[in-house]
Amino acid sequence: MARVEALRPLPLPQTHDQLRSEERAVIAALRELRFGTVEITVHHSRIVQLTRSEKTRFESE
Repeated sequence: MARVEALRPLPLPQTHDQLRSEERAVIAALRELRFGTVEITVHHSRIVQLTRSEKTRFESE
């Protein structure tokens, strides 16, 4: 059986400039979204995919 080593959590950045481009993309996706979902796929403590699904709601007359 393969041995899985424990991963240490990464230190939290203190400023926006210290964020990785993937982390900035997550923040941008959240800020631009009115209704919907943001799904983040993480492998080995790294963001590898960001899926954004937005809903458009229409008022019934």
